[in-house]
Amino acid sequence: MEKYKNTLKQRILFLGIFDLLFTSFLIFHRFFAPEHWKSIPINEFQCGLMAAGILLTTIIIIRYRRILDNETKLRLQYNMEYDERLRMIRARAGFPILFYCSIAMLILAVIWGYMNLTVFYVLTAVAVLQLLTCCIAKLVYSRIM
Repeated sequence: MEKYKNTLKQRILFLGIFDLLFTSFLIFHRFFAPEHWKSIPINEFQCGLMAAGILLTTIIIIRYRRILDNETKLRLQYNMEYDERLRMIRARAGFPILFYCSIAMLILAVIWGYMNLTVFYVLTAVAVLQLLTCCIAKLVYSRIM
């Protein structure tokens, strides 16, 4: 169980780094960015995406900290994470890799949005479609298995 506690602590650290990156992007974009960056039509989407990232990472960090404080919740989370049925459902739905690829595409969309709107729209659409496909597959497999 100590190994799993260390895993959760590493996840908290990793999420905290992303939280700081999202926060620094928002601060930079609101106060220090050049005016021509602020006038881009997708400005609100980029800031909203970063704000959602901050909110999501903060909620997950709080959840992991509560799990670390309670031994019963820690065991339940451990069992849920290493449940063979749930692991197979996630694997068949392509959950780990599709999720990370979609997040990377959204981050790239935010970066490329400053240079080319078409690339932004395509990357965002593909990332959303990948996430939807992953969620639908996960729902279908959880009903079947």
